[in-house]
This record gives sequence, C-alpha cells and structure tokens, in this order.
Amino acid sequence: MPSLLASEQVTPLDMIQVRRGAPGEEEAVGVFVNVATGGFVAEVTPETPALLKHSLGGAAYVVTGLLKMSQAQGHPMRVEGSGLEPTEGRLLGLCVGNGRYAGGGFDVCPEARPDNGLMEVTMAAAGPEGARVTRPLWEWLAGDSNDGEHVRQARTSRLVVSSEMSVQFNLDGEPVRGQRFIFEVIPDALAFVLPAAGTRPA
Repeated sequence: MPSLLASEQVTPLDMIQVRRGAPGEEEAVGVFVNVATGGFVAEVTPETPALLKHSLGGAAYVVTGLLKMSQAQGHPMRVEGSGLEPTEGRLLGLCVGNGRYAGGGFDVCPEARPDNGLMEVTMAAAGPEGARVTRPLWEWLAGDSNDGEHVRQARTSRLVVSSEMSVQFNLDGEPVRGQRFIFEVIPDALAFVLPAAGTRPA
C-alpha cells in the first residue's frame, strides 16, 4: 500500500492570526490552528499542576476550576466582528475556534471547521453582579454549549475583543495578555496531507 505522503492528497487548512493593541498601534502576537481561550477559563489552564494533569487527565482542569471558582466573577469585554451583533458584558470565558477542543478535551466550539474560512466564537456570560456564576460555566464545559441565556455561539472571519482591564488568552496553550485583541482567519494557510474518509495511512 502506498504511503500517505506519496498519495499527494493535499488539503488546505486555515490558520488564525492574532494581533494586540490599540487601533493604529497593533502588534502581531501569534497564530494558532486549534482554539484560543480567554478569561477565567484561560487562567485555569496554566494554574493546573502538571502532576495533576498526569494523574487525572482532562479532569484536572475541572478540579482546578472548582478550587478557583470563588474568583470567577467574569471579565468585562466587548466582542464585535464581521457580520456579528456587538456583545458587551461580563464573560466567564471566550473561545475562538478553528478546531473544536480546548485543553482537557472540552468541546467548546462544536461547529468549528478548519477549512471554511470562518472561526467559531463561543461566549459564556456571567450572571448579574453578585449572582452565582458557576452554572453557565459548567454548562459550557459539560458540552451544553448551544445558544441560550448564558452561552452564545457565532461565526465570523474577523473578531475584535476589547476590555478596560487586562485579559488573558491562551493561543493553543501559549498565554498572552492585553486589553484589545484582533483575530483574523488566514484562509488556506497550511497544506496538509490527509487520508481519505474511512481510510488509515500505511
């Protein structure tokens, strides 16, 4: 059986470029091919001990999240993009996905595709000031991420996220902080050799 590389079945896949800074002062901070997470969810990831991840796998993020839950008050953000109605409020988390899964195997962008020229945006909103915020977060991480009162999804090719406070994003695990981020899809940026559906490489 010929090798997969020899088959030359090339599939172009998108990347997402990220810039940071005020209008006219933007700087490139990186690119990613899977998922960028922001807000409280992004802060949980680097604070999860490696030993705990080795022992519990994806459940380690849940344990760390529970320990930090008292700090989960949401981050004030404004989210706007091509074809999107601007959203402003306190968000527990924001995922920008070219792929579906964030750290620990959480399906945070279930409709994302890496080859359609769009990124999927999933926003988990905090409740009113002083209200418990645990329910929307765990609904999201448990996979109940359909549009609703607390969790919204949308698709766009360009996204701007801004906040009056510093917000952390993890770009495929690489942490960056800032008050304004611009996400843009780079269509067909990577050429991958993929097996045909239902086949396995030799």
